[in-house]
Amino acid sequence: MKARQGGSEGLFSVDSQGDMQVSPGFVNGRAVLEGRVVQVADLTESDDFPEGRQRARQLGYRTTVAVPLLREGEAIGTLAIRRAVVEPFTDAQLALLQTVAAQAVTVCFVPRSRA
Repeated sequence: MKARQGGSEGLFSVDSQGDMQVSPGFVNGRAVLEGRVVQVADLTESDDFPEGRQRARQLGYRTTVAVPLLREGEAIGTLAIRRAVVEPFTDAQLALLQTVAAQAVTVCFVPRSRA
Protein backbone atom coordinates (compact mmCIF):
# COMPACT_ATOMS: atom_id res chain seq x y z
CA MET A 1 0.00 0.00 0.00
CA LYS A 2 1.28 3.46 -0.91
CA ALA A 3 0.10 6.92 0.02
CA ARG A 4 1.12 10.16 -1.55
CA GLN A 5 0.14 13.77 -1.76
CA GLY A 6 -0.37 15.57 -5.02
CA GLY A 7 -0.71 13.81 -8.32
CA SER A 8 -2.86 16.58 -9.75
CA GLU A 9 -0.48 17.49 -12.55
CA GLY A 10 -2.53 17.74 -15.73
CA LEU A 11 -5.87 17.31 -13.94
CA PHE A 12 -6.76 20.96 -14.24
CA SER A 13 -5.71 24.12 -16.01
CA VAL A 14 -5.91 27.77 -15.07
CA ASP A 15 -7.91 30.14 -17.27
CA SER A 16 -7.07 33.75 -18.10
CA GLN A 17 -8.84 34.98 -14.91
CA GLY A 18 -6.74 32.65 -12.76
CA ASP A 19 -9.64 30.25 -12.05
CA MET A 20 -8.99 26.50 -12.06
CA GLN A 21 -10.71 24.51 -14.77
CA VAL A 22 -11.29 20.88 -13.74
CA SER A 23 -11.35 18.24 -16.47
CA PRO A 24 -14.26 15.76 -16.61
CA GLY A 25 -11.91 13.45 -18.53
CA PHE A 26 -10.36 12.43 -15.21
CA VAL A 27 -12.14 10.53 -12.43
CA ASN A 28 -11.14 13.21 -9.89
CA GLY A 29 -12.43 15.96 -12.15
CA ARG A 30 -15.78 14.25 -12.62
CA ALA A 31 -16.14 13.74 -8.84
CA VAL A 32 -15.51 17.46 -8.27
CA LEU A 33 -17.81 18.63 -11.06
CA GLU A 34 -20.67 16.31 -10.10
CA GLY A 35 -20.09 16.38 -6.33
CA ARG A 36 -20.44 12.62 -6.03
CA VAL A 37 -18.38 9.46 -5.59
CA VAL A 38 -17.06 8.19 -8.93
CA GLN A 39 -15.70 4.65 -9.20
CA VAL A 40 -14.34 2.98 -12.32
CA ALA A 41 -13.68 -0.75 -12.21
CA ASP A 42 -11.02 -0.69 -14.95
CA LEU A 43 -9.93 2.79 -15.95
CA THR A 44 -7.56 1.44 -18.61
CA GLU A 45 -10.62 0.25 -20.56
CA SER A 46 -13.01 3.16 -19.89
CA ASP A 47 -14.10 5.39 -22.76
CA ASP A 48 -15.84 7.71 -20.26
CA PHE A 49 -12.52 9.11 -18.99
CA PRO A 50 -10.13 9.43 -21.96
CA GLU A 51 -7.51 11.52 -20.14
CA GLY A 52 -7.73 9.32 -17.04
CA ARG A 53 -7.46 6.18 -19.17
CA GLN A 54 -4.22 7.45 -20.70
CA ARG A 55 -2.78 8.33 -17.26
CA ALA A 56 -3.83 4.93 -15.82
CA ARG A 57 -2.09 3.12 -18.64
CA GLN A 58 1.07 5.19 -18.12
CA LEU A 59 1.17 4.70 -14.35
CA GLY A 60 -0.15 1.14 -14.16
CA TYR A 61 -3.35 1.40 -12.15
CA ARG A 62 -6.74 -0.08 -12.99
CA THR A 63 -9.54 0.38 -10.43
CA THR A 64 -9.96 3.92 -9.14
CA VAL A 65 -12.41 5.80 -6.97
CA ALA A 66 -12.63 9.50 -6.21
CA VAL A 67 -14.64 10.86 -3.28
CA PRO A 68 -15.35 14.59 -3.33
CA LEU A 69 -14.29 16.68 -0.35
CA LEU A 70 -17.46 18.69 0.21
CA ARG A 71 -17.60 21.96 2.13
CA GLU A 72 -20.99 23.63 2.38
CA GLY A 73 -22.16 21.53 -0.58
CA GLU A 74 -19.25 22.52 -2.83
CA ALA A 75 -16.46 20.16 -3.84
CA ILE A 76 -13.07 21.58 -2.85
CA GLY A 77 -10.99 18.55 -3.81
CA THR A 78 -11.04 14.76 -3.78
CA LEU A 79 -9.79 11.76 -1.88
CA ALA A 80 -8.69 9.29 -4.55
CA ILE A 81 -7.73 5.65 -4.15
CA ARG A 82 -6.32 3.45 -6.91
CA ARG A 83 -5.54 -0.23 -7.34
CA ALA A 84 -3.14 -1.88 -9.75
CA VAL A 85 -5.63 -4.72 -10.23
CA VAL A 86 -9.27 -4.76 -11.30
CA GLU A 87 -11.05 -5.02 -7.95
CA PRO A 88 -13.92 -2.58 -7.40
CA PHE A 89 -14.33 -1.15 -3.93
CA THR A 90 -17.20 -2.56 -1.86
CA ASP A 91 -20.11 -0.50 -0.59
CA ALA A 92 -18.63 -0.70 2.91
CA GLN A 93 -15.26 0.55 1.67
CA LEU A 94 -16.92 3.40 -0.23
CA ALA A 95 -18.90 4.38 2.87
CA LEU A 96 -15.68 4.44 4.90
CA LEU A 97 -13.96 6.63 2.28
CA GLN A 98 -16.89 9.05 2.39
CA THR A 99 -16.60 9.25 6.18
CA VAL A 100 -12.85 9.89 5.98
CA ALA A 101 -13.40 12.58 3.32
CA ALA A 102 -16.02 14.32 5.47
CA GLN A 103 -13.77 14.21 8.52
CA ALA A 104 -10.82 15.56 6.52
CA VAL A 105 -12.84 18.60 5.47
CA THR A 106 -14.01 19.15 9.03
CA VAL A 107 -10.48 18.98 10.41
CA CYS A 108 -9.11 21.33 7.74
CA PHE A 109 -11.68 24.01 8.45
CA VAL A 110 -12.05 23.88 12.22
CA PRO A 111 -11.12 27.28 13.66
CA ARG A 112 -7.94 26.98 15.67
CA SER A 113 -7.94 28.43 19.15
CA ARG A 114 -5.23 30.90 19.93
CA ALA A 115 -3.04 30.10 22.88
